[in-house]
This record gives sequence, structure tokens and C-alpha cells, in this order.
Amino acid sequence: DFHQFPPFAVAAKPKGSRGRLRQERGGLADEVHVAIGMEVMVTFDVSTGLDMANGARGHIEEIVLDAREEVGKLGMQRVHLEYPPCYILVHMNRTKAEALDGLPIGVLPIAPLTRSFTI
Repeated sequence: DFHQFPPFAVAAKPKGSRGRLRQERGGLADEVHVAIGMEVMVTFDVSTGLDMANGARGHIEEIVLDAREEVGKLGMQRVHLEYPPCYILVHMNRTKAEALDGLPIGVLPIAPLTRSFTI
């Protein structure tokens, strides 16, 4: 049961927009909660040829933290990260991607993405 794994929280840390309405920040939340076993969905086209496109679904297998995170935090039930994870391993329900070295078929690393937008 995935509920035995501790959840992780990642702060979005929008610059200078804490007091603004969510729609003024491009719909970004102040925090994003992720957990091992959590169901996820791709919300933009990463690679349509590999079925990593808008609407593709899977679940989180592992969260690989940034090396700058304090290791002592990891025993806690809930962790507030200072940095985005290096990547998250996601087991996709469907994908045309071949197995990557050291990973089971269907498990793909998803790295954080930075987007700019005008308010």
C-alpha cells in the first residue's frame, strides 16, 4: 500500500507574487504535494511519439531529491523541500519508450520544468 510512504511537499516559491491571486500567477499553487504511489497525469506534450503527451497517466515510483536537501528530513512523515527534486520516476500506464538502463519497462524519469509567463 503506497500510503506507508511519506509524502513530500515542494514549494513553488513564486517571486514577488505571494499576495497575488492564483489566476494572476498563471494558476500556480504555492505548494505542490507529491508522494510515492500517487497517480499523476501529463499536462503537456513531452514526447508524443513515446505516448508522453497531454492526458497520459501513471504513478510515482520514486522521488530523487536534490543533493542540497538535508538528509535528516527524510525520516519525517511530511517534508517541505527547499529545492525541486532532481527527477521523479514515474511508471507510465502506457508508453512506447524502451526500458532505460537500470529501470523497469514503463518507468521514466521526469525532471522539473521551468516555464516563464507574463502577468
